[in-house]
Amino acid sequence: MKKIGKLTFKNFTLKTAKKDIYIFGTSKLGQGIYRVLTGSGIKVSGFLDNNPKTYASPLLGCRVCSPVEIKPKQKKTFVIIGTISYQWEIMQQLLREGFKNFITTPQLSRIFPEIQKENMTIRGLKEDLAKNKKEYKNFYRLLSDRKSKKVLKTLMAYRKTFNPFLFYKINSGEEKQYLESFVPDSPVPFVDCGGFTGDTLERFLKSGRKYSRIYFFEPDPKSFEKACRDFFGVKNIDFYNKGLHSREVKLLFDSAGALGSCVSGEGNTVISCVSLDSVIQEERAFIKMDIEGSEKFALEGSKRLIENNSVLAVSVYHLAEDIWKIPLIIMNLNPNYNFFLRHYSDINTETVLYCIPKTGF
Repeated sequence: MKKIGKLTFKNFTLKTAKKDIYIFGTSKLGQGIYRVLTGSGIKVSGFLDNNPKTYASPLLGCRVCSPVEIKPKQKKTFVIIGTISYQWEIMQQLLREGFKNFITTPQLSRIFPEIQKENMTIRGLKEDLAKNKKEYKNFYRLLSDRKSKKVLKTLMAYRKTFNPFLFYKINSGEEKQYLESFVPDSPVPFVDCGGFTGDTLERFLKSGRKYSRIYFFEPDPKSFEKACRDFFGVKNIDFYNKGLHSREVKLLFDSAGALGSCVSGEGNTVISCVSLDSVIQEERAFIKMDIEGSEKFALEGSKRLIENNSVLAVSVYHLAEDIWKIPLIIMNLNPNYNFFLRHYSDINTETVLYCIPKTGF
């Protein structure tokens, strides 16, 4: 990947001058990037996608084609990777095909900050680090092992640079997510908050870890229905088509039937939310929480379970401040925890904070 140099509008226009600009990805994010660029007077030649079904019709008045089709013109082409989820795979694909002129969405957002509005996992990262250096240092001191501290340092470096190649140093691998050796294997309830279609539940069951009961929470109707079908018959499991919050409340929800469904003021569905303390009657549990930015509210609704030394595995990547604010919330509820930080992807997602009781579990 050829460097643009300092990530400025001037350097971007110089680098892309006399080149055809293509956006790789036809999702909402890719379309948002198109609008930002064209609104800034930059011409976009078209979209790239690996899915042949997208080639049939123009998108926003532009042609959609395979990257193979424009390969002969690669030296005169500049590609914007208009996706976060498959960013690493697309970078590898472009390099294999000989493309050297490309940039990732997080890097592009340094030049065009309004792009951050299109994806909350990159929104305000640099600004939060600059504004809250003391909080990051305090969190660093709380971490219980060297690997956790390396993970935090790397994530801080990413927030400064948006260098997409940093993550390979800290990626622990999806197969270990929520199943790390330091997580106690005890016959307590396993609480899957944000169960999606059951991807985590499947790994948990295959691991052979002990549990007394499973509580599965997923507010998205399509994902919930699939999980109910796939895990029907699993012993001692309760399914809840509900979101989680600090109290019982109804909220607007952006229901995509896919990863990324979340509570949103622009949501298309009304969901019922409950607190964990109102549902889980056992004294303590192993709580996995990945609920698209609502973790802080759900933790407030888990006060009793946290005070009773439940094991926690909480996502801390959805909002910029989550990485330091979530441990602070937990510490204020119960200081009897050792903190471990792990990362499980090649992009700025799947960062998990583990809270393991020092005593009493």
